[in-house]
Amino acid sequence: MQKSDYIGSAIACEMETPESCDSAANESFESLKGHIPLPIKSFTQIQHYSVDSTQIMSASNPQINRLIIDAKPGELVRCAEDGEVTSVFKIPGNEMVVMIKHGSYRTVYGTLDNLKIEVGDWVSKDMIIGEVANAENGRMVFEIWKTENNINESQKIEQWIELQ
Repeated sequence: MQKSDYIGSAIACEMETPESCDSAANESFESLKGHIPLPIKSFTQIQHYSVDSTQIMSASNPQINRLIIDAKPGELVRCAEDGEVTSVFKIPGNEMVVMIKHGSYRTVYGTLDNLKIEVGDWVSKDMIIGEVANAENGRMVFEIWKTENNINESQKIEQWIELQ
């Protein structure tokens, strides 16, 4: 979905509920299930991490699913799909974290440094958003979430990505 299509959809349904406003973007993103590229081209290992976090987070967030991608610090991190940068923040131990919106879906990129983007930017698929930080020995975190009706649902990442 091009930025103009996304903005046009948002304006057209400004008076409707947020769920219907995101429907076109959701369909576009959902059509990529199983085909989303990894955000790093060169890596040494991928680990899946899933934790039942009901004691850490609310009942609406019972699972966190993420990929931990081992790569050299400085390796370029690319956007998985077109979207809008909605958050850039620092989590101790994870360096910088970037969240990109694709309708009701969010891709999350953690342990970054030398960011090339900022909140409000429109990013395109494969656009460089930053580099793998030197922290955590170059372990970059990648997650996909669906946020709808005030519920945040961590997606089973293996169902979304394409390993070549």
